[in-house]
Amino acid sequence: MDRVVVGAGISGLLAALRATSRGETVVVLEKESRAGGLIAPITIGGIDIDAGAEAFSNTGESFLQLLNELGLNDHIVSPQRSDARIVASPTLRYPIPHGVLGIPSSLDDPELASIISTQGLEAARHLDAQPVGDLEGMTVAELVESRLGSEFVDKLVDPLLSGVHGSSAHTLSAESTIPALLRAMRETGSLCSAAQQIRAAQPRPGAAVASLAGGMFTLVAELYRYLESKQVLFSFNNEVASAQQENDQWRLVTNDGSFFSTHLTIATGISTAAHLLSRLDSSDGDPQLESLESHSVDVALVLLLVESTQLDSFPLGSGALITQHSGVTAKASTHVNAKWAWVNSVLPEHHHLIRLSYGRDGALPEGDLIALAHKDLPRLYQIEDVAIHSAVVQHWPGSLYQASTAATEQQAQLLHIAQKLGIELCGSYISGNGLLGITRDHYQRMTP
Repeated sequence: MDRVVVGAGISGLLAALRATSRGETVVVLEKESRAGGLIAPITIGGIDIDAGAEAFSNTGESFLQLLNELGLNDHIVSPQRSDARIVASPTLRYPIPHGVLGIPSSLDDPELASIISTQGLEAARHLDAQPVGDLEGMTVAELVESRLGSEFVDKLVDPLLSGVHGSSAHTLSAESTIPALLRAMRETGSLCSAAQQIRAAQPRPGAAVASLAGGMFTLVAELYRYLESKQVLFSFNNEVASAQQENDQWRLVTNDGSFFSTHLTIATGISTAAHLLSRLDSSDGDPQLESLESHSVDVALVLLLVESTQLDSFPLGSGALITQHSGVTAKASTHVNAKWAWVNSVLPEHHHLIRLSYGRDGALPEGDLIALAHKDLPRLYQIEDVAIHSAVVQHWPGSLYQASTAATEQQAQLLHIAQKLGIELCGSYISGNGLLGITRDHYQRMTP
């Protein structure tokens, strides 16, 4: 083949799409039994819903462009509810203010007065008026605390980052996680003004997303169908053990034999990419990657089909992001049929689909997750009238890239070695977590 692509997640599928646009013959090797990676369906109560990514950001054009090219424009749906809450305690529940990842676009937002203390707001006004100093090497928590104070980290930013990125604000690099915000902050001289500049014409968090009727996994089915029509070959249940250069070809050794190609794309998580590149010879003395730690975090979801008249009012709107001091073990929840009308339309009366997400900073709780979800559900939604009819667990090991300072250094090392060897690397550790970043990276790589 002209190209072997390792990995059939969305990054691998788009890499195959780019290769076919250049007229290359392609084979995609995937260790799992299906394509799509984190875009996957799960069946509960006879309904297929998303078990991974369930929405995309509509604040950029890249993903919308992909949907248009695949003829899926008519399938785009907006949330019927976009009023998720932050749950800080059984009695303290508040809306997410307008801004970026919990960083408010204005300290005069009246909603902040019910979230942040008077002293905290006064301190934030003083701190955010200070000159912008050296931001290099800061975590998101360090940045926000230096400009707004610790209350904003604990009550707003950390819950959102834990829910969106699966990692704490105290772990994530500001430069890697919120680069656009840092650029705007250097320009405006204020963190809140930077958030205002980015979110100026956009609605509050939760409203700036969309999905596909029938589930995001329908995108994978359409993209897979299109690639097969372009004679792309897929080999599933086929894990790559090593990659070797032999003359002017790549030889990929797998559990199903060897595959040969002129070009190689590794479209996997950072750990698998490091594993494969560590097996390659470093003729000019590049350090090997054998001893480098993983920089991805585990996530698990519990999907519950429940019957409850108390849930008919959608008490937490479209869902919740949950602080670690709330008394609830889950870090986030989506009230699926509150958020998406197409799901609500296929459920019987008084039935609801609730999604609970576990794994704070990559650490999954011990014990039976379904039993834990049974305890978390009534505590989180503050209901007594509830009958749980079905429960399904979906584990996503190493699914989200943790953009810490150490991970950024490893990424740079991987890119250096790959560039020297002529290997294409793509994935969330290159583009950032999220479909918008991955598709933006795809179009930037397209041959003009």
